[in-house]
Amino acid sequence: TFAIAIFIAGEFFVIGVILAIWAVVAMAVVPVVKGIRHLLESPTLRVQRRRAITITVGAMSALFVFLFVVPMPFRSNAEGVIWFSDESIVRAGTNGFVGELMVAPGTRVSKGDALFKCHDPVLEAQVRLGEARVAELEASYAAEFVSDRAKANVVREQMESEKAALARIRERAASLVVRAGTGGVFIAPQADNMPGRYYRKGDLLGYVVEKGHPLARVVVEQDAVDMVRLATDRVIVRHVHRPDTVAEGRIVRQAPAGVEYLPSRALSTEGGGQISTDPRDQQGVKTLQRMFQFDIELTDNADAAFFGERVYVRFSHEMEPLALQWYRSIRLLFLSRFSI
Repeated sequence: TFAIAIFIAGEFFVIGVILAIWAVVAMAVVPVVKGIRHLLESPTLRVQRRRAITITVGAMSALFVFLFVVPMPFRSNAEGVIWFSDESIVRAGTNGFVGELMVAPGTRVSKGDALFKCHDPVLEAQVRLGEARVAELEASYAAEFVSDRAKANVVREQMESEKAALARIRERAASLVVRAGTGGVFIAPQADNMPGRYYRKGDLLGYVVEKGHPLARVVVEQDAVDMVRLATDRVIVRHVHRPDTVAEGRIVRQAPAGVEYLPSRALSTEGGGQISTDPRDQQGVKTLQRMFQFDIELTDNADAAFFGERVYVRFSHEMEPLALQWYRSIRLLFLSRFSI
């Protein structure tokens, strides 16, 4: 009945409110009034009326204490994927073709080691053209410096401008050599198919993984993000394929604002997760509502974590009575459905 009332209130607010009031009166107020009247006036309780009232008051007091006083566990559940830090992800520095892998996958590398050597004929031609322009202007400046100082100053300004442009082009050309951002073991899942393939700037090439505490990138819905940020006491992570393995975690990073895209398609309903995505999105990662991302560092039992593996995450909050938890849920429901 309440579900019907909420559905109708979404279309016709006044009718939905009237239906909800009627449901409360019919299913809560009327039975309570009848029960109290039976307790106080029923002839069948004439002999044991005092005992019945005592038991009823005691039971209601115990129920009140249980609901409003006794603290109960309070948790929020979410899903995430095993993720690497930004320094561990190897991306293309600029547009170009992968020429060769300078390090075999599985090799341990240090920060700054060259991993890929790419080439871009257009960029290489721009470097040669820039060098030729600078050489031409240098020769013109040397010739004009003796005969016409004013004209030499104009040529010098053009030369400085060309040198600055050449420096920018050389910087782009230097990024054709992709280097490791951190130390660890170099991993390239598609190493055999990469030579000769064209990659755009920022495309994923591989990873440099260091043994230690992996990260889990977790997405949290709007109705739970405040409790996760402000009242989380403990974080427990379970792997989807190994639910018996429990890993402790801690929040190390959180996005300041909500996002509309999932970090991995594995979190969507199509990928096996529980988050609904926009059917119009061809990549299947755009969510129907804004989500908030948290990075959880796994502190123990995390040696067998694999990149992209889906995990279940439970945020344990400060314990509080059930009545307070229900009030918060009802308030969030009204805020989300009616903005009141």
